[in-house]
Amino acid sequence: PNVEFITNGTICNDKHISILNTFENLSLRFSIDGIDDYYEFIRYPAKWNEVKTNILNYKNQLPNAHIETVMTVQPFNIFNILEWTQWANDNNIETHWQLIGGDMGWGAITTKEKQLAADFLFSNYRKFKLDQKQLVTILNYAKNTIPNLPFTVQEREQFIFKLVQLCKHRKLTAESVTKLLGPWKELQEIIAMKLSCIAY
Repeated sequence: PNVEFITNGTICNDKHISILNTFENLSLRFSIDGIDDYYEFIRYPAKWNEVKTNILNYKNQLPNAHIETVMTVQPFNIFNILEWTQWANDNNIETHWQLIGGDMGWGAITTKEKQLAADFLFSNYRKFKLDQKQLVTILNYAKNTIPNLPFTVQEREQFIFKLVQLCKHRKLTAESVTKLLGPWKELQEIIAMKLSCIAY
């Protein structure tokens, strides 16, 4: 049979490998929303180095399996999408993307900020080795998709409130969060100001 598993990749053990090796037509899709600090922020409390090792172990020990990874493109990883793609390419892993919605999604990002994200992609994509499909997808995100996503004040307020509460819960500093927000200076300043009022 054709068998497909969707996983976050946080667990890899010999029992899993042994069972998966019994399937002739196996696909493993890993939900990986960035690498390094971006991954650990979005996929807390998972650790990137552990998950990266697990994915490569699956790939090496299941040579006949089809391995791919998918990113939910969101405000917290748009400035990491190129590095994420490069990592997948360096390890010969197929890539896929989908846009995230909800109150921590693109509705909270202003038109100007969306254009800054698009400009970032246009300015940096040549630094990375992308295949044709990846190039078309990322440039389409930059030119047609992200700049045209709707914005609402309500979603922005919810975004800021939930982000501050999340930082408070995890005891994160303003510096550890604002660097994920790239050139979005206004958001950086708002988050930093609100976090400065919190005593851990």
